[in-house]
Amino acid sequence: MPGGNIRNAFLWNPDRVTLSQATTLEVAELTALGVANPNAFDGTRDPLRGDFVFNGNEITVINNHLTSRFGSSATVC
Repeated sequence: MPGGNIRNAFLWNPDRVTLSQATTLEVAELTALGVANPNAFDGTRDPLRGDFVFNGNEITVINNHLTSRFGSSATVC
């Protein structure tokens, strides 16, 4: 992807939280989940889904890092 080597990630304290599963939500995964527009993230970094256990509760977190600027040009409103 142009513009850098940025990746999504989860940070957590393993003494308090357990990661059950992490999934990169690419088009096939989004389609399988029934997402209306699985191509909605084209041109951005793939979202991550993290399934965690915290205090005995299952928690799902979606991590998006969308493109905020293109290249090095100034943002125009």
